[in-house]
Amino acid sequence: MKPDMRKARLLVMSAATSSILEEVTTQIHDKLETLHDKDFADLVRGLRSEQETGPYRRTVVAADPRQAARRLAKQDPLWVHTSCSRPDRPLVWMFAGVGDHYPGLAADLYLCLPRFRERLDHCFETLRVGLGVDLHDVLYPDGVRPAVSDGNHRTLDLAAVFDLRDTTQEIHRTRVAQPLVFAVQYALAEAVRAMGVSPTAVLGYSVGEYVAACVAGVLPVDSALRLIAARAGMMAELPEGAMLAVMAGAPDIAGHIDERVSLAAVDGPELTVLAGTVDAITNMSQVLAGEGIASKRLAASHAFHSPMMEPVVEPLRRMVGDFELRPPRVPLLSNVTGTWLTDREATDPGYWARHVRQPIRFADDLSEVWALTSPILIEFGPGPALSRLATRHPDRPADDSALLLRTLPGPFESNSAQALLLNMIGRLWATGIDVDWSDVE
Repeated sequence: MKPDMRKARLLVMSAATSSILEEVTTQIHDKLETLHDKDFADLVRGLRSEQETGPYRRTVVAADPRQAARRLAKQDPLWVHTSCSRPDRPLVWMFAGVGDHYPGLAADLYLCLPRFRERLDHCFETLRVGLGVDLHDVLYPDGVRPAVSDGNHRTLDLAAVFDLRDTTQEIHRTRVAQPLVFAVQYALAEAVRAMGVSPTAVLGYSVGEYVAACVAGVLPVDSALRLIAARAGMMAELPEGAMLAVMAGAPDIAGHIDERVSLAAVDGPELTVLAGTVDAITNMSQVLAGEGIASKRLAASHAFHSPMMEPVVEPLRRMVGDFELRPPRVPLLSNVTGTWLTDREATDPGYWARHVRQPIRFADDLSEVWALTSPILIEFGPGPALSRLATRHPDRPADDSALLLRTLPGPFESNSAQALLLNMIGRLWATGIDVDWSDVE
């Protein structure tokens, strides 16, 4: 099936000096102003293959020649990026948990990126046996079609985003949400790898750590899918719970922790998540409000990463014991310890079982990331949730040398996944990372 939309394109240019790069940019801009749409793709391919790659680089993402010319003329900061090549920077891949996914996510990539489609189809077919559900129907309830009005923007399906239709309710249920989010992020990571880009470190948030572990080679994808499906199914059978995001640090709310309310995540020095029974979390919200502490109830059906998950720990440990676990080939950060996962932890079934009931120490993970020299962070989940946490982290370098990139739009964003992915690949190339253009094309 061919997408009925204008395709976003990535133009690249480079030169030996910054002044020559400006001359090259002017020449390309002038050519774009008179270029026919049908010749746009040929120009894009020619720029990638004909010029000698220099250290000073510029990229622009656009859907047609006129749009490319306008963006170059304005130096549009969203779509035009200029950099001096520095290929030795660490590349950190970040994988999200559930909550920000939505019907139609990455539909344009499914249509136009074969590697992504192949890996997602494999994941969904593997999961279909265990779940008894075809996740294609859940993710794309109206069929796979690009919700895109041009090469860069998509038309929002607000009914689906707000879950106002019966056909989209299934996507938010625990037993479906966790495997689905895993599959989409894993498939996208494999597609990016096929473009010649590989991580130097990985981390995830909650379920995202299982994606990171799979990408790092701790366990093969089919085993990971079985584990995630079983994990989600077990958790879905537990008593209902609730979670509360709190605008306060862990020390500030320590006095509120008891047998009914526990600390589920530390996302920043002034951002934590509590978990517990529905009544306890409802009461806690009121208590915190009385103390002038802002909080927000999260869209969670259970008290994840809390003692309420204890009943599934031992069954998960037994299940993981049947898998072949290997030391990570890529350094992997741990939600449980807040630092780099050791080989012993990675190959211990008990670690992956305890992960479901231990608090997420994501702020500590980010401290380790920001200790790296000028890292490039890539977020593979929908929206900017992890990028925002990383941006607000106190250890982020003050010189703004770090680079945070995204791949998938959030539910309320109009940018297409195709344009975001091309933008990300372009920015990586501009920093000096080699790209396999055949897979990009």
